[in-house]
Amino acid sequence: MPSNVPTVERLPRRYTPCSNDVFALIKHQLSDQELSQPALLVWPGEMMPEVQAFWQQSLSHKGNRDEIPSERADALKALAAALQNYPQYGRAICFYKALANGQLPKVDARPLDFFRAGGIQGGRLVVNALPPRDARPNPYELRVRFRRGRGRG
Repeated sequence: MPSNVPTVERLPRRYTPCSNDVFALIKHQLSDQELSQPALLVWPGEMMPEVQAFWQQSLSHKGNRDEIPSERADALKALAAALQNYPQYGRAICFYKALANGQLPKVDARPLDFFRAGGIQGGRLVVNALPPRDARPNPYELRVRFRRGRGRG
């Protein structure tokens, strides 16, 4: 980050400024060239080990296969019974009953591929992995065309 950009570093006392700090640059409109406020510290560099562990866990997460507690199943059955008077909720009633009775198949969570696409590799933020930013388009060229009016009637 350039040294001339003003920053807001509201760190807790246990952290000290670090070269690994990550800042968010905020603009009012996407097309603006200037920032609308000083850069915000969003990722203290001293938290890097904890954040890397979080990303690594997120990349390898397989989903939870827990059973629904009995009190939650009873609440779902009561909700399905309350909706019986409304025929437009037929699909929701069937879903709640199947969920309460454990009839829905348990599937693993899908891999979180958007982390890898967004520059997270091996639990680390890799800025070079981000795709290059598109060039700013030229403004639309306005033209005025004068035509002779055709008289009516």
